[in-house]
Amino acid sequence: MSGLPSIPVAIQEHCDGPHDAWLLPRLQMRLRPAAAAIDVPRAKLGGQPVWLGPPTWPLSRSLGIPMMFVGQIPVPGEPTSLAYLFVTDDPQGTTETFDAEAGENALLVQPAGRIPPFIVTIGTATGPSLWRRGMTWDERVGVELAVDLVPPDPAAEATLDAEIAAQEAERTGVSLDIPDAADADDSALPPYSYVGGKVHLWQVDLQGIPADWRFHFQLDGGEGHGPDDTTPSTSAEGPDTASSLRTSAKAASYGTASDRDPPSPASSPPQRDSQPVRHQRRCRRAS
Repeated sequence: MSGLPSIPVAIQEHCDGPHDAWLLPRLQMRLRPAAAAIDVPRAKLGGQPVWLGPPTWPLSRSLGIPMMFVGQIPVPGEPTSLAYLFVTDDPQGTTETFDAEAGENALLVQPAGRIPPFIVTIGTATGPSLWRRGMTWDERVGVELAVDLVPPDPAAEATLDAEIAAQEAERTGVSLDIPDAADADDSALPPYSYVGGKVHLWQVDLQGIPADWRFHFQLDGGEGHGPDDTTPSTSAEGPDTASSLRTSAKAASYGTASDRDPPSPASSPPQRDSQPVRHQRRCRRAS
């Protein structure tokens, strides 16, 4: 279908747990401003969801208001499916968006997704979405970014894999000395927003994630700019700062192996979980 990745990712049958690569190859998320509203089921940040089933907009449990739509990412396999990421937009910082089951963030899958009991939804198709600050502090300007899924630069991916290898070693009690990514040439800076490959964590371990879950994608809101670069054309800003998505969350999307494996010809399509995200500050979800 139009808008889905032009380079396929393949499900790895022998994936060994949530730290391992379930999808290969890794595809970097490359962001660009959308020339017009995106109304096809492709990867994007901001704008409005392209629903593949009845609209199910999640509400903040504590505030009772619609959550902010962050974006949508294709889910591998058939039929065509999308994962929709939401988080409560709370300028006061009082909501527990860091808690996977606090009802302040959600990642829903359509079609055939299941909504957990701690997520309340309403049947509205449009609602709050990503924004950046305008000419004044209080002015909010809507953001919609097309997400192209492309092979990462080999040197940049090598830096990323070295950081992931260091995390894997640390989980076994071994410390590896690797160059800091901040010291790398700009062309070799690792991508932290991508689909497939192994997960890159802010914290070393994936606490609380079951062994049969598989890594799908991660989204790092600081991609593409530093602390002094808040260029409106590239900054997907939320409630706090120009890089608020980075400071509030690194979203890592997960699903159980049974939900994601293609069904046999004799079986019916598996139901796909719709679960919250957990911040890492990081996030998790089941797709």
